[in-house]
Amino acid sequence: MDKIQIKKNKLDLEYQKLTQILGSVLTISITGIFGIYGSFTLLNQNQLKIGLSISAIILVISIGVIKKINKKLEIILDDLDKLKNIKS
Repeated sequence: MDKIQIKKNKLDLEYQKLTQILGSVLTISITGIFGIYGSFTLLNQNQLKIGLSISAIILVISIGVIKKINKKLEIILDDLDKLKNIKS
């Protein structure tokens, strides 16, 4: 295998790993938000505000992680495109 093919394979594996992490983050975030919100809606109004606050914090953290992963995925796609152009 030449060096370009090895680099491409490494980038493909990293891309696959990040997409799996992204799917996990989305699943955990949605489950966490619904779980916390659902448990606090059964309680009184003051505790509902606490539940919404915790849900908002989870949402903000999730959005930050998702943006970071998307940025890394874009970099990997650009690198793969550059390797494709080199090989051609």
